[in-house]
Amino acid sequence: MKNPPIESSPARNRLKRGRPPIDAAVRRDAIVLCAEEAFMEQGYSQTSMDEVATRARISKRTIYKYFPNKRELFRAVIAEHRIRIINVSRIERDESPLNETLYKIFLADQSSGKPTRRLDIFRLAFNEAAYNPEVQDIMLEVGRRPAVLSLAEWFESQGLFKGCDQEQLASILLDMVLAFVTRKDVFEMSSEAYVSHVKQRVDVFLDGVFSKGRSD
Repeated sequence: MKNPPIESSPARNRLKRGRPPIDAAVRRDAIVLCAEEAFMEQGYSQTSMDEVATRARISKRTIYKYFPNKRELFRAVIAEHRIRIINVSRIERDESPLNETLYKIFLADQSSGKPTRRLDIFRLAFNEAAYNPEVQDIMLEVGRRPAVLSLAEWFESQGLFKGCDQEQLASILLDMVLAFVTRKDVFEMSSEAYVSHVKQRVDVFLDGVFSKGRSD
C-alpha cells in the first residue's frame, strides 16, 4: 500500500532548498557593505561587480536585481555614509548654545570621540573624483548636495541666519568640516585632537558669520 502524499508547506519547501530565504533589505545591506569594502580597498575604477559578488558570496545576477550597475551601487554606499556622517533629523535643538548643537551634528556618529573608518570612503571618493568625472558626479548628487540642502533646511527650521543665504552658509560649513575629516592623517589623531579640530572649524564658521552680521 502506498503512503499518502505529504502535503507541501513553506517550512518543508525551505528545507528542500537547503537554506531559508533572506529578507530583501538584509541582502541589499549585505551587498552594500561588501561593495564598500571593495571600493575602499581597490577604489571605484578598479572595483568590478564580479568582485562584489565574490565578497558577498552571491551571483552577479543577484546583485543586478538590486543595483543595475556599479554606479548605482556606489551611489548607495555614499548615500548610506552621508546619512551617518551628517544627519540633522536626529538633532533636537534645545537650550544649548548654537555651537554645541552644531558639534552634535558633526560628531553625532563619533560616540567614542574618534573618527570612524566610514569617513575613509569619503576621502577615497574625494581623491578619485579629482580625475574621474563619474565619481565626481556621484559625490555631488548623492553626497554633498543632499547634505548641504538638509543642513540649510535645518537652519531655516530653527530660525537661524535669517536674511542670509542659508544654503550658501550650509555649503561653507560643510566644506570646512569635511575638508578636515577626509584628510588622510585624521585616523592617526587621538580622540581629543579629532574632536578639537572639528569644534574649531565650527567655531571659526560661527565667528565669521556673526562678525559679518555685526559689521553690516
